[in-house]
Amino acid sequence: MEESELFAAMGFSLEARQQAVVPLKRVYTPDVCRGIAADPKRGLGSAICLFHPCWPGLLIPLLDVGRDLGTVQPWGDDALLKRLTRRDTFRDAAFELRVLANLTRAGYRAHRIPEAPPRKTPDLAVQVGLDTYELELKAVSDSPIDEAADFISEQLVRADLFVAGLHLELRGSEALSARAFEDLTGVLGDVPKIKAAFEECAARIRQSRGGSGVYEVLPYGTIQAVPGPGGGSVTPVVLPDLPSAKRINKLVRLVRDASRQFMVRRGIALVGVRRSADMLEVAEAIKAAAAQDPAGFARCHMVVLVDSVSDPVREYKSIPLALPVQVHPRRQLSKAQGRLAAVAAGHGGRVAHFVRAARPGEPSVAMGTAKRAMTSTVIGPDCKVDISRVLPGVGRT
Repeated sequence: MEESELFAAMGFSLEARQQAVVPLKRVYTPDVCRGIAADPKRGLGSAICLFHPCWPGLLIPLLDVGRDLGTVQPWGDDALLKRLTRRDTFRDAAFELRVLANLTRAGYRAHRIPEAPPRKTPDLAVQVGLDTYELELKAVSDSPIDEAADFISEQLVRADLFVAGLHLELRGSEALSARAFEDLTGVLGDVPKIKAAFEECAARIRQSRGGSGVYEVLPYGTIQAVPGPGGGSVTPVVLPDLPSAKRINKLVRLVRDASRQFMVRRGIALVGVRRSADMLEVAEAIKAAAAQDPAGFARCHMVVLVDSVSDPVREYKSIPLALPVQVHPRRQLSKAQGRLAAVAAGHGGRVAHFVRAARPGEPSVAMGTAKRAMTSTVIGPDCKVDISRVLPGVGRT
């Protein structure tokens, strides 16, 4: 598949990309780009796509931001624009911008609520009929292990690991995983050694013309090699994920924190789950927490859990998902509130689908959670990438 076809399949035709680039240029000015390039802490993450060749799919978050900027036109909002240029705030700022763009496209009157330190204020206000709701947006923030995993992955995808014709998945050992929970600082100190060990193993595979198989990278893990693109590709998954119970508790804490920020009783918390936990389990945990602490959740009228799943019909696209949670049993959710939830949780012009538990014997979509993986690939001189070979298990439907 050619690069232009791949972008189009992801929802960005050439015309859409050109439209998205115009507002992006107002945010990522030459001065901003020079600042990002000079600061490694800012030059990684989503912004790395501005400076290095990459798989086209990695540009989609930036193009999404460009499209949403064109809808919202927040050129006087210096705080939001600055957050979009920093690695540690980009994802939250992009999420906030996306929700505001969704509401604007759907005809709602919505705006950002100015910050008023030292009090924490909700993010947005939206008018629904005669009612005005406060919206607080929360997204799962990275734990120290998540941040370390991303840092290590970024080092490895830029290392000398490519083997022509193979996709290499870098797996951490059980010993390294256990050590990460006990001595994360020490693991981070060993990143140069980890990188060198995986590079040495990749070099052995190249020299021996090795094929598919599992290769030991003592004492740090293994490389699992499968057929891949002509130039090679790499996906590091080196450090472990948090236990399910901890991830769910983390999301409940986000909702409780949001409830404290509402100034009126009509508060709505939108929580980006980011495939970190099962949405249905999180919903039940939120209801249980509210039942135990009614005062702590008194101003929270509704929680909307936001996530997505790969579209089984349309290749390279995702289906936005929402799960409205009625926090207090005596406060029934109206149709207007349900529509608001579906619109706010949408993505790319699509409203979100509501999630519910499958009935016995009913076809369902697996909603398993998985740790984020970062994939890097070498695109050949013909600029064509067979995505089914770049990401094993993902192919044409």
